[in-house]
Amino acid sequence: MTRTLIVSSSLDELEKASLWLIRYLPKSLSESKKNNIVLVVQEMVTNAIIHGNKSIKSKEVFLSLKIIENTSITFTIEDEGLGLSSLPSKEEAKKMDYLQEGGRGLKLAVLLSDDIQIKENKVILVFTI
Repeated sequence: MTRTLIVSSSLDELEKASLWLIRYLPKSLSESKKNNIVLVVQEMVTNAIIHGNKSIKSKEVFLSLKIIENTSITFTIEDEGLGLSSLPSKEEAKKMDYLQEGGRGLKLAVLLSDDIQIKENKVILVFTI
């Protein structure tokens, strides 16, 4: 099953994206796993809005959710920005200061997802079920 959603680059759209995600997450997931997925996706959508699209409301963020039954959930976030150059390593992410601004969302994504990739202006997150 694949689902898509397009939101404008406004933080007001974050709730819409979160509710959309929750609606399609498998009911069989533990609350802890659901919460981790929602947290990571919220952080990545926030990054796409603020850093990728510079909060320009006419720019859009494209979300895609693909569920392979009883196997994995792949979530793709694409913005209209220039993209990311690199990700922190798991070791760098473990040493992070959660109160410090800058890079918190990416570090959480690295720690809480089972796989994360950057392809230009797309972030692809994979969570095993």
